Amino acid sequence: LQSLNEEMSSTNEELQASNEELETTNEEMQASNEELTTLNEEVTTKSAELRAANIQLENVQDSIGAPMVIVDERGRVSRFNRTGHLIFNFHDADIGTPITEVSCRCEIPEFDRILGETLESGKHGESFCEVEGRIYQMRVSPATDPDGRTVGAVIVFFDNTKLIRAEERFRTSEQRIRSIIDGSPTMVTLKDSAGRYLLMNHAFLKRFDLRESEVLGKTDRELFPHATATQFRDNDLEVLLRRAPTEREEEIEVGGETYVYFTSRFPLYDQDGRSPYAVGTVALDVTARLEAQVKLRQSESRYRAIVEDQAVFVCRHRPDGELVYSNAAFDAYFGGVHPKRPDFFGRIPKDEIPKIRRKLDSLTFEHPITPYDHSLSHTGHYGPRRI
Repeated sequence: LQSLNEEMSSTNEELQASNEELETTNEEMQASNEELTTLNEEVTTKSAELRAANIQLENVQDSIGAPMVIVDERGRVSRFNRTGHLIFNFHDADIGTPITEVSCRCEIPEFDRILGETLESGKHGESFCEVEGRIYQMRVSPATDPDGRTVGAVIVFFDNTKLIRAEERFRTSEQRIRSIIDGSPTMVTLKDSAGRYLLMNHAFLKRFDLRESEVLGKTDRELFPHATATQFRDNDLEVLLRRAPTEREEEIEVGGETYVYFTSRFPLYDQDGRSPYAVGTVALDVTARLEAQVKLRQSESRYRAIVEDQAVFVCRHRPDGELVYSNAAFDAYFGGVHPKRPDFFGRIPKDEIPKIRRKLDSLTFEHPITPYDHSLSHTGHYGPRRI
């Protein structure tokens, strides 16, 4: 009995110890349950925050006017915004589909290569595409994780239609202006306030036997002899200091020959309209015209000297008979171009005028001379004169 009592006592002690362990375990489980409850609450809170962040991200994506697509490291679609439909025919089922297999509304040059380079090396890429008359600039940027590894790509399409159309119009306008400038026989240049050439036309380059690459960014002192460079620079400075255009005839020596130019210079102002930033020059070669004028004056002088010295009567009249010139002999005999009798036919008897008109009508470039006889009225008497 004593032995049994001892066993029972030992068993009771073991049971008591087991109860204590169970109580401890229950306490631990209760603590674990409390921790799990806390974790569940945190997970629930984080899930709500994540959903809110996801909704906010979707709102941000949809608020962006530019079509946007995000792909993972294998090029599969992970998300897209509403305007993405302007480029791709997206459906919800396209999530997880390689972007290259999604139906596209246009052809994007080198799209596969650009996307592949971005996913492989994190390189940014660009291209252009046109959809229904709109021009989009595509930009592909790498998406990275916190360690900086590329885990996907962000593809954005910017509608640059207005900008590109404006650039096209500007280039067209610039080409037209350039064609007009280069087609002009006058020399046209544009220099900044420091005297560096910004623009010049073919006439300028041809006159000085230069190439455009040799002139751009250079000053007159770097291109021309000292006297010519000083002449050009002084005239430019006059325009800049006076802030007003100038016009003058200038003599320019080129290759040992002297040319005369009628030159107009004018200032170009910046946006505020206060300070001139450049000087424009338009120079017309008038050398041949001035030489022709000199020769004409010399020819007229010789003609007048010959005509005035003639003893015969010489006059010049228009087809209607109006006298415009008479030499000294004619004036001395008939009184010149008299204001009361200013026409040639008024000095001829009326019955002879039809004959003279027929003679005059027969004159041509091939037969510019015709002789005829007629009478001239002088102090009321008629006398035959050979004209």
